[in-house]
Amino acid sequence: MPTYFAAGGVDAYELSPTQPRAAGDAAVEIGTSAAAYADAVLIDPATGAGASLKRLWTHVALAPAYGTYDRGRFPITWMTAAGADAVQAEGNANRGMTFRFRGPDGAWRTAGDFPALNSGALDALIVVDGSEGRIALFWNGGLLLDLKGIDTSGIGNVGRLRFRGASGYDGQTIRDVIAASYGTIGHTVRVRRPTAAGAAADWSGDVAAIGKAALDDTTTIGATDVGQMATYTGPALSATPAGNIVKAVAIGARLRNDDGDAPQNVRALLRVDGKLYRGGYAARIGPGFAGSLTIFDGDPVTGGAWRAIDHANGEFGFEALA
Repeated sequence: MPTYFAAGGVDAYELSPTQPRAAGDAAVEIGTSAAAYADAVLIDPATGAGASLKRLWTHVALAPAYGTYDRGRFPITWMTAAGADAVQAEGNANRGMTFRFRGPDGAWRTAGDFPALNSGALDALIVVDGSEGRIALFWNGGLLLDLKGIDTSGIGNVGRLRFRGASGYDGQTIRDVIAASYGTIGHTVRVRRPTAAGAAADWSGDVAAIGKAALDDTTTIGATDVGQMATYTGPALSATPAGNIVKAVAIGARLRNDDGDAPQNVRALLRVDGKLYRGGYAARIGPGFAGSLTIFDGDPVTGGAWRAIDHANGEFGFEALA
């Protein structure tokens, strides 16, 4: 059951040039500018390619960024893999929320209107189909809306989530963002930041350059040769409560390629039970800093579902590729 995105901190998102910033170790704050956004790009965890999905669960914990006034209206857009708006959560004139989706004719269709939601967890199920489509929305686990057997073919697909700023709102703080094939209600994201160097230390720069929660692209680490590795350790995650399971482990980082010379790519590394495992694909990387995510959808030791969380507490980092 694939996980297409899972992140807490700012490192995994593609960000607009202004306003989004880290809000502690595990959250992102988006301001009131209509030009501000943080994008969660969905990927196939088996190949690293961009996902184009007809059925998707999403989860996000939301809060107003600037106070507790009843402006808990959180602009969110579910976009196609090509970047077209497909489903939206928008503020309305009654200081509430309107959810809408693209109909088969391309026009917006209203799914439902709700009062301001303030702080809590939003889960959404989107099924794209010409006759058996579905849009279901949940707030703090309670059902808000469930439209079944509808034509949602106008949505096309979902490949990206955009959390947006908007003038007149109190901004939004997002955390625990998950996109997956399975039901996401009640799920959370736990974050480990690097605090010390691991066994592999080929890259220039030290852990202080990358271990801070704040968004800061002025201090970096880097590789000059193909095959160089850098791994780090961080505070161990405590045992999950009884009955909870680990669905996926993801490594996020803001990456860039400085020039056209090798190495031009990187691959994530994760040490499990003492052995270093490589991600199955090169991480997304381009000429400017942008968030990137590698998902270990299963336990690399067993090839099956993840075991207890302590197996994911090993070193993590990157290897430089050609």
